[in-house]
Amino acid sequence: MKSIWEMDAPIGLVFFFGPASIIGIMMLISGFNTVSAIMVLVLVLCGLKYMHTSIIGKYRIMKSIVNSIHLKKDSKILDAGCGHGAFMLHLTDKQQI
Repeated sequence: MKSIWEMDAPIGLVFFFGPASIIGIMMLISGFNTVSAIMVLVLVLCGLKYMHTSIIGKYRIMKSIVNSIHLKKDSKILDAGCGHGAFMLHLTDKQQI
């Protein structure tokens, strides 16, 4: 399993857990509010879904796509995309088998 340090955009967690923390602290100071509690819950759930998708989900999709591609052993692959080359790493793993 991948770790949180291998996420593509860990800064995205700030957009979910940051506001949830601020709203939670404000609720502790000013008192419980149902709407605020629901907002915190929704933000935390979205943050957890973001983590799951970024750490686990997309790698499962990449692996299934790479496994469905049939390449010859001497194929040449050009990675002209943006990112950290996860597809290329999966393709090179497949070529070495």
